[in-house]
Amino acid sequence: MNVYYTGKILDQTPTGLGGYTGLVLTNSGNFTVTYNAVIGDTTLYKNGNTTIVPSSDIKNGANTNTIFITEDILANNVNDSTLSLTVDPSSSGIFYVLHRPFSEFTAGNESTGYEVARLTINTVSSAGDTDDPILVDISGQRVYDNPSPSRIGKFYAVKSYSEATSYQLEFFWNTLSPTNYVKRFVIDLSTDAGFTTVIYSYTGDIVLGNDSDKPRFGDYDGFINKTFSAKLINLSVGQDYYARIRGFNFDNEPGPYSYPTGYSYNNPILTPTGISGLFEAPGANLKSNASILYLSKTDDYEENFNIYDFIKQNNNNSSDFRFYSGVNIKFNSSSDSLAKYIATTVNSGGMNFVVPNSDNFKYSVNGNNIFTIELEFNNIAVLGRGGEGVKWQTNGTFVNAKNGGPCINFDAYVYDSKPIEFRMYKDLSSLFYGGPGGGQGWVVTDTTTTDTNQLKIDGAEIESFDGFDLRQFIP
Repeated sequence: MNVYYTGKILDQTPTGLGGYTGLVLTNSGNFTVTYNAVIGDTTLYKNGNTTIVPSSDIKNGANTNTIFITEDILANNVNDSTLSLTVDPSSSGIFYVLHRPFSEFTAGNESTGYEVARLTINTVSSAGDTDDPILVDISGQRVYDNPSPSRIGKFYAVKSYSEATSYQLEFFWNTLSPTNYVKRFVIDLSTDAGFTTVIYSYTGDIVLGNDSDKPRFGDYDGFINKTFSAKLINLSVGQDYYARIRGFNFDNEPGPYSYPTGYSYNNPILTPTGISGLFEAPGANLKSNASILYLSKTDDYEENFNIYDFIKQNNNNSSDFRFYSGVNIKFNSSSDSLAKYIATTVNSGGMNFVVPNSDNFKYSVNGNNIFTIELEFNNIAVLGRGGEGVKWQTNGTFVNAKNGGPCINFDAYVYDSKPIEFRMYKDLSSLFYGGPGGGQGWVVTDTTTTDTNQLKIDGAEIESFDGFDLRQFIP
């Protein structure tokens, strides 16, 4: 079997970049065939005609090979001149022809032109048969006029927040095509859908490569396998934001705008429109509304529980809550018994929300200009420290009763003139006991009259309402 190709012309490729094409070898015989491919030296032509580039036009004075073959266009070493490919019967194999346009001209002698190399493929079957060589003349054209950039695709934004950088948008995008030759990307950010005022422009330049086996910019497949990203920080929660992106080629010509979608998580599944970048202007509003932070707490026993510390620990140990307009905590018992949150001193509650003076507790608000803390109780007992009853002295005088502590102790904290509103919801089994002081006690007997001195009983401190019968029994 004799197969001859008169030639294969590669796409025009700007100097400094790269291109490729695939060649398929099909074995339609009955035996395994090994294809041994060799590509010769590249001949450089000047200005697209038959005049060979003279050595005086070349910076180092030496001819440069610019057309190669490889089985893997993304391999570390792809400037091969030979390869061997074994193909089973009724199967096909593929390899690639790579083009890295010549650009090392001396000043004043820059030119476009063709770069030509001959590919020779010899075949040997497992039966020992050989065929005449397959000859392919490969022509690649280097150009200095860069094509206009294509539309950027897979352009989306991920919303997030941190204390150090406040609200932030991290953008991701892709060039979509191996022939989308861009030098830089520009992202515009505006607070209005018409981009009347661009409040910020991010410029990202393509970094020059330093791998001698690769093009100066990108890879042989352009930038198709690279996802670009940029992060804009210190944005405002609750502010309208719109973004757009476009690429610029190596002649600084801009391409069309693309508009993003916004997500609150990485690696979203994009729609075909999101992949193509064909969202109609202005795209999605990337505004981040402050939301509720939902937490849960399941335990059977706590003393002097600190609500503020709990929500702070669940916010990466940060007192910056400007990404939130409130907190919701669901308290649950891990068993059928009441979970007990008990105060051990009269100066604290079974539950407490007190912001330390050393903390700068910052937060956003809802549409009513308040930050809400919602506490939901399911099978929970919140118990304050018990009080003290009247204590009689040996001289007949007494010490007044002393109140105990609150079951819940809330701080009247206000940040930036925005108050906190506490809301509590309970099921039927949950209960709240405070710690009031007791009154004086008397022993009354059948012989007691108004004229006799009644026996006064000293009051005592109630350690806890846990299991304590608050009903009064008269003997």
